[in-house]
Amino acid sequence: MKKTDSIPIQIPRASLETWQEIVNIMADIMEIPAGLIMRLRAVTRSDALKAAGAALILLLGFACTEPDGGDEKAGAPDELSISTLQSAPDTLIIGEKRLILTTCMWRDFMPVSPPDGKPLIAIFTVMTVDSTDLPFGLQADAAWVVCEGEIWSTWIDEEAPPPEDEDPFRLVRIARNGPKFGPDVLVTAVVRLTDGLSTVYLLRADNQYIYRTD
Repeated sequence: MKKTDSIPIQIPRASLETWQEIVNIMADIMEIPAGLIMRLRAVTRSDALKAAGAALILLLGFACTEPDGGDEKAGAPDELSISTLQSAPDTLIIGEKRLILTTCMWRDFMPVSPPDGKPLIAIFTVMTVDSTDLPFGLQADAAWVVCEGEIWSTWIDEEAPPPEDEDPFRLVRIARNGPKFGPDVLVTAVVRLTDGLSTVYLLRADNQYIYRTD
Protein backbone atom coordinates (compact mmCIF):
# COMPACT_ATOMS: atom_id res chain seq x y z
CA MET A 1 0.00 0.00 0.00
CA LYS A 2 1.36 3.38 -0.97
CA LYS A 3 2.22 5.55 1.97
CA THR A 4 0.74 9.05 2.02
CA ASP A 5 2.77 11.69 3.79
CA SER A 6 0.91 13.83 6.29
CA ILE A 7 0.68 17.52 5.52
CA PRO A 8 1.11 19.94 8.44
CA ILE A 9 -2.11 21.79 9.19
CA GLN A 10 -3.06 24.82 11.23
CA ILE A 11 -6.21 24.51 13.35
CA PRO A 12 -7.52 27.63 15.11
CA ARG A 13 -6.49 27.74 18.75
CA ALA A 14 -10.10 28.26 19.84
CA SER A 15 -11.14 25.01 18.15
CA LEU A 16 -8.31 23.07 19.79
CA GLU A 17 -9.17 24.49 23.21
CA THR A 18 -12.83 23.53 22.79
CA TRP A 19 -11.92 19.96 21.80
CA GLN A 20 -9.48 19.70 24.69
CA GLU A 21 -12.06 20.94 27.18
CA ILE A 22 -14.51 18.22 26.13
CA VAL A 23 -11.74 15.62 26.19
CA ASN A 24 -10.75 16.67 29.72
CA ILE A 25 -14.34 16.44 30.94
CA MET A 26 -14.81 12.95 29.58
CA ALA A 27 -11.39 11.81 30.82
CA ASP A 28 -12.38 12.87 34.33
CA ILE A 29 -15.67 10.97 34.07
CA MET A 30 -13.96 7.82 32.75
CA GLU A 31 -11.02 8.21 35.18
CA ILE A 32 -8.35 7.88 32.50
CA PRO A 33 -5.56 10.25 31.41
CA ALA A 34 -6.75 12.73 28.80
CA GLY A 35 -3.63 12.01 26.76
CA LEU A 36 -4.85 8.48 26.05
CA ILE A 37 -8.02 9.58 24.33
CA MET A 38 -6.99 10.69 20.87
CA ARG A 39 -4.10 11.64 18.62
CA LEU A 40 -5.04 13.79 15.65
CA ARG A 41 -3.32 13.07 12.33
CA ALA A 42 -4.93 14.10 9.07
CA VAL A 43 -4.04 15.07 5.52
CA THR A 44 -6.19 18.18 5.24
CA ARG A 45 -7.72 20.64 7.63
CA SER A 46 -11.19 19.35 6.74
CA ASP A 47 -10.11 15.80 7.51
CA ALA A 48 -8.57 17.00 10.76
CA LEU A 49 -11.80 18.61 11.92
CA LYS A 50 -13.83 15.51 11.04
CA ALA A 51 -11.31 13.18 12.65
CA ALA A 52 -11.27 15.18 15.86
CA GLY A 53 -15.05 15.34 15.96
CA ALA A 54 -15.41 11.62 15.34
CA ALA A 55 -12.87 10.79 18.03
CA LEU A 56 -14.65 12.95 20.57
CA ILE A 57 -18.01 11.46 19.68
CA LEU A 58 -16.74 7.92 20.18
CA LEU A 59 -15.52 8.98 23.60
CA LEU A 60 -18.73 10.80 24.43
CA GLY A 61 -20.64 7.65 23.62
CA PHE A 62 -19.20 6.01 26.75
CA ALA A 63 -20.38 8.79 29.03
CA CYS A 64 -23.57 10.01 27.32
CA THR A 65 -25.60 6.83 27.59
CA GLU A 66 -29.36 6.73 27.84
CA PRO A 67 -30.55 8.42 31.05
CA ASP A 68 -31.84 6.25 33.88
CA GLY A 69 -34.99 8.29 34.20
CA GLY A 70 -36.12 11.02 36.56
CA ASP A 71 -38.09 14.19 36.27
CA GLU A 72 -38.42 15.65 32.79
CA LYS A 73 -39.93 18.91 31.66
CA ALA A 74 -43.32 18.52 30.05
CA GLY A 75 -43.86 19.48 26.44
CA ALA A 76 -41.30 21.39 24.43
CA PRO A 77 -39.86 24.92 24.51
CA ASP A 78 -41.58 27.77 22.72
CA GLU A 79 -41.82 27.42 18.97
CA LEU A 80 -39.66 30.08 17.36
CA SER A 81 -39.58 30.90 13.66
CA ILE A 82 -36.50 30.26 11.54
CA SER A 83 -36.12 34.00 10.97
CA THR A 84 -36.16 34.63 14.73
CA LEU A 85 -33.54 31.96 15.34
CA GLN A 86 -31.31 33.11 12.50
CA SER A 87 -31.47 36.70 13.75
CA ALA A 88 -30.12 35.74 17.19
CA PRO A 89 -26.59 37.11 17.76
CA ASP A 90 -23.57 34.85 17.32
CA THR A 91 -21.73 36.81 20.01
CA LEU A 92 -23.63 37.88 23.11
CA ILE A 93 -22.49 40.76 25.28
CA ILE A 94 -23.69 40.77 28.90
CA GLY A 95 -22.04 43.51 30.91
CA GLU A 96 -18.34 43.26 30.04
CA LYS A 97 -18.57 39.60 29.03
CA ARG A 98 -18.60 38.35 25.43
CA LEU A 99 -20.16 34.91 25.01
CA ILE A 100 -20.10 32.43 22.13
CA LEU A 101 -21.76 29.06 21.51
CA THR A 102 -20.10 25.86 20.31
CA THR A 103 -21.67 22.44 19.82
CA CYS A 104 -20.83 18.78 19.38
CA MET A 105 -23.63 16.87 17.61
CA TRP A 106 -23.77 13.34 16.30
CA ARG A 107 -25.89 10.33 15.38
CA ASP A 108 -24.95 6.72 16.09
CA PHE A 109 -24.80 4.25 13.18
CA MET A 110 -22.98 1.48 15.06
CA PRO A 111 -24.05 -2.10 14.12
CA VAL A 112 -26.43 -2.24 17.11
CA SER A 113 -28.24 0.88 15.87
CA PRO A 114 -31.35 0.85 13.66
CA PRO A 115 -30.62 0.78 9.90
CA ASP A 116 -31.28 4.52 9.66
CA GLY A 117 -29.28 5.35 12.79
CA LYS A 118 -30.16 6.58 16.26
CA PRO A 119 -31.64 10.01 17.05
CA LEU A 120 -29.52 13.11 17.35
CA ILE A 121 -27.53 13.90 20.50
CA ALA A 122 -26.25 17.44 20.99
CA ILE A 123 -23.89 19.04 23.49
CA PHE A 124 -24.08 22.83 23.76
CA THR A 125 -21.22 24.83 25.30
CA VAL A 126 -21.55 28.53 26.10
CA MET A 127 -18.25 30.20 26.99
CA THR A 128 -16.59 33.55 27.34
CA VAL A 129 -14.23 34.40 24.49
CA ASP A 130 -11.41 35.31 26.89
CA SER A 131 -11.94 32.46 29.40
CA THR A 132 -12.98 34.85 32.17
CA ASP A 133 -15.86 33.90 34.46
CA LEU A 134 -19.37 33.70 33.05
CA PRO A 135 -21.85 36.41 34.03
CA PHE A 136 -23.34 35.84 37.48
CA GLY A 137 -26.35 33.52 37.52
CA LEU A 138 -26.15 32.58 33.83
CA GLN A 139 -28.33 29.57 32.95
CA ALA A 140 -29.42 27.76 29.78
CA ASP A 141 -32.66 25.81 29.59
CA ALA A 142 -33.64 25.36 25.93
CA ALA A 143 -32.15 24.96 22.47
CA TRP A 144 -33.19 24.90 18.83
CA VAL A 145 -31.44 23.24 15.88
CA VAL A 146 -32.33 24.32 12.34
CA CYS A 147 -31.63 21.87 9.52
CA GLU A 148 -32.81 22.38 5.94
CA GLY A 149 -35.94 24.25 6.95
CA GLU A 150 -36.84 21.98 9.88
CA ILE A 151 -36.55 22.95 13.55
CA TRP A 152 -35.85 20.79 16.57
CA SER A 153 -36.82 22.53 19.81
CA THR A 154 -35.66 20.85 23.01
CA TRP A 155 -35.00 21.31 26.68
CA ILE A 156 -31.33 20.97 27.56
CA ASP A 157 -30.05 19.26 30.68
CA GLU A 158 -27.14 19.67 33.05
CA GLU A 159 -25.31 16.34 32.91
CA ALA A 160 -21.60 16.56 32.08
CA PRO A 161 -19.70 17.86 33.87
CA PRO A 162 -21.47 17.92 37.27
CA PRO A 163 -22.19 21.44 38.50
CA GLU A 164 -19.37 21.36 41.06
CA ASP A 165 -16.87 20.52 38.31
CA GLU A 166 -17.91 23.16 35.79
CA ASP A 167 -15.26 25.66 34.80
CA PRO A 168 -16.26 29.23 35.63
CA PHE A 169 -15.90 30.36 31.99
CA ARG A 170 -18.25 27.84 30.36
CA LEU A 171 -21.70 26.31 30.65
CA VAL A 172 -22.25 22.79 29.23
CA ARG A 173 -25.68 21.31 28.50
CA ILE A 174 -26.91 18.23 26.60
CA ALA A 175 -30.01 17.18 24.67
CA ARG A 176 -30.93 13.66 23.52
CA ASN A 177 -33.53 11.93 21.37
CA GLY A 178 -33.50 14.55 18.66
CA PRO A 179 -34.71 14.11 15.08
CA LYS A 180 -32.72 12.14 12.53
CA PHE A 181 -31.11 15.15 10.89
CA GLY A 182 -28.19 14.34 8.60
CA PRO A 183 -25.63 13.18 9.37
CA ASP A 184 -22.80 14.99 7.60
CA VAL A 185 -24.76 18.23 7.35
CA LEU A 186 -24.26 21.75 8.66
CA VAL A 187 -26.96 23.20 10.91
CA THR A 188 -27.68 26.30 12.96
CA ALA A 189 -27.91 25.96 16.74
CA VAL A 190 -29.48 28.44 19.17
CA VAL A 191 -29.66 28.33 22.97
CA ARG A 192 -31.82 30.32 25.36
CA LEU A 193 -30.00 31.92 28.29
CA THR A 194 -31.06 33.83 31.39
CA ASP A 195 -28.84 35.90 33.65
CA GLY A 196 -29.04 36.67 37.35
CA LEU A 197 -31.68 39.33 36.70
CA SER A 198 -33.87 36.84 34.76
CA THR A 199 -33.21 38.66 31.49
CA VAL A 200 -33.69 36.27 28.54
CA TYR A 201 -31.22 36.04 25.64
CA LEU A 202 -30.73 33.93 22.53
CA LEU A 203 -27.26 32.93 21.28
CA ARG A 204 -26.59 31.40 17.83
CA ALA A 205 -23.89 29.26 16.25
CA ASP A 206 -23.94 28.71 12.48
CA ASN A 207 -22.36 25.92 10.41
CA GLN A 208 -22.43 23.33 13.18
CA TYR A 209 -21.56 19.86 11.87
CA ILE A 210 -23.58 16.72 12.67
CA TYR A 211 -21.19 13.77 12.76
CA ARG A 212 -21.90 10.05 12.52
CA THR A 213 -20.35 7.12 14.37
CA ASP A 214 -19.97 3.78 12.61
